[in-house]
Amino acid sequence: MLADCQNIEFINLDLKRTKSAVVAIGDSFTEGDELGTNDDTDPNLSFVNILCKKYLNNDYTPINFGQAASGNTAAIMRLLLQNVNWHLCEKLTVIFCPSSMHRFDVINDTTDLTIGTEFKTLWGFMCPHLDYTESPWRDIHTIFGQSILSTRWEALHNLLLFQILDLWCKSKNAELLIFPAFYPNMYNRNYFNSLVNQSVQRNKNSQLIVDQKATHDLGKYNHLLDSVPWDKIIKIDEATCFFDLCARQEPNYDPKKDIGYYASRGVISEGGWLMPRGHPSSKGHDLLARKLMAYIK
Repeated sequence: MLADCQNIEFINLDLKRTKSAVVAIGDSFTEGDELGTNDDTDPNLSFVNILCKKYLNNDYTPINFGQAASGNTAAIMRLLLQNVNWHLCEKLTVIFCPSSMHRFDVINDTTDLTIGTEFKTLWGFMCPHLDYTESPWRDIHTIFGQSILSTRWEALHNLLLFQILDLWCKSKNAELLIFPAFYPNMYNRNYFNSLVNQSVQRNKNSQLIVDQKATHDLGKYNHLLDSVPWDKIIKIDEATCFFDLCARQEPNYDPKKDIGYYASRGVISEGGWLMPRGHPSSKGHDLLARKLMAYIK
């Protein structure tokens, strides 16, 4: 059964009451992975629900556009794809939790486009998500990684996605807040600048990379970099992403312990802020919701 925050019929009905909404877009960190029974996903326990119902007095309709394992393409395109009555919103805030930049999402034509089913993710390499797959779908992931994917591709692709998101928000008169999911210090202008100024050379016939190196910043791509609303990317208590916000609450916080460290242990973190697969716990979602309240109000 769909959660209310992912049920378009309920969302549109509730918007008639509130005329206000907070929509969260992103991957499993947004959707609420590991919050449900037996560590399943429960969007009702995610930060956007807590924010609207607990900290904003139920005056805003929560909309959860998260999808586990998805990339930034799916997160942003879902705003265009779903039939939400945005015109009812007198107040609208979009909270974007960017995911890994290497993930590339393609439309899933086998579904009825229920939230969270509309896209399939290309990873660019083999990972646990692909253990059950078979060719040719299994092969597409590695071929994508070998013949298309590079860190320069990631930056250029995401610069375009940011423009789409910014334009959509402006068209709806929506406020935009960006708080990355789990990579500290990745989503900033200097890092993107270093990536777009790389030199990538590929074999003309196979498209395999034969050389990739940094080049001097000549300001050639400033028009792309300047198109991103960097001022909408927020820090919360010195944390630059949701994972780091939770990790900082742990006893004996160590910035070197990334999400991979916590996920590899397979147990709830000592302080109870991170779940066995590294997702924020219910404590983490409540903390983020409480911190976001100040931005909405």
